[in-house]
Amino acid sequence: MKRKLFTIILSLVFAFVIFSGFNLYAAQKFLKFGSASMGGGFYSIGAVLTKVLNDNLKGIKIAHQATGGSSTNCRYLNKGELDIALAQSTAIKDAYFGKGKFKSPQKNIRGITVIYFTRFHVVVRKGSGIKSIADFKGKRIDLGPVGGGIEVNTIKAMKVYGLTVKDIIPLHFSRSEFTEMFKTGRVDGHIWATYAPKAKIAELILANKVRLVPIEEDKIKLLIKENPELAPAVIKGGTYKDHPNDIHTVAAAAWLMTRKDLDPKIVYQIVKIIYDNLDTLRAQHKYFKDTKLESALNAKVAPLHPGAAKFYKEKGLIK
Repeated sequence: MKRKLFTIILSLVFAFVIFSGFNLYAAQKFLKFGSASMGGGFYSIGAVLTKVLNDNLKGIKIAHQATGGSSTNCRYLNKGELDIALAQSTAIKDAYFGKGKFKSPQKNIRGITVIYFTRFHVVVRKGSGIKSIADFKGKRIDLGPVGGGIEVNTIKAMKVYGLTVKDIIPLHFSRSEFTEMFKTGRVDGHIWATYAPKAKIAELILANKVRLVPIEEDKIKLLIKENPELAPAVIKGGTYKDHPNDIHTVAAAAWLMTRKDLDPKIVYQIVKIIYDNLDTLRAQHKYFKDTKLESALNAKVAPLHPGAAKFYKEKGLIK
């Protein structure tokens, strides 16, 4: 009798534990976070953000995944296939207003915060004869992953020189392939909007495979006039070996974005965790040195999510 009673009690306890486990699993909310292809800055930033958010969010887990980059992320957010994602301001503008590669406005995307600023590095193969973006004509130009922000930026930059994709030999390599393509001479030019200094670019310069070329002052003015989501920028002389002079260029902003209908309470938590944990983020990735409240809303071309707006109102950044 005692053994039977013990068996019944044990079964009930086991059933309770299993049932509770299922309830906890059901109560757990999962969010999908899109960055870009493996090997690039967006992907590594996404990995760091995912860990910090997962360590601090209550009742929510973030699943980080590789994607095609900025343009792809905007499309996925708009369709609700991603919950949060990284995207450059250039691609966000085209997405929200339905320009460039977007056939229709992506009105369901919303901003959370600027993460960092991406300076346009015009990287050219030594021996390619390229001294300016104007010389891209007829050359093998890597546009990065299909649908990414690199392609958007390159098209915008070439436009002020009177060039289109039809004027070049377009190639599409991932971030992890970038170094090898230049080392083996399969690419002549590439525009990478990224943090300076970028290790992969520095490696190629040290190997005497590439050099950086500036964007001419008149083209910078025209580029910004046509694309107000950009700003003048400088890659300081000495940032890269054998480049003692300042390299004049432009910069875009890398934004953390979300979808319009994500719960404002969740978005508020996300932006608060980011700014409450800046020291942790900066210790794990140098790009977060650009993450500051005073520039959190720079180059904003899509509306803020209400959850993010609530946070910035509390900080006095907006009314």
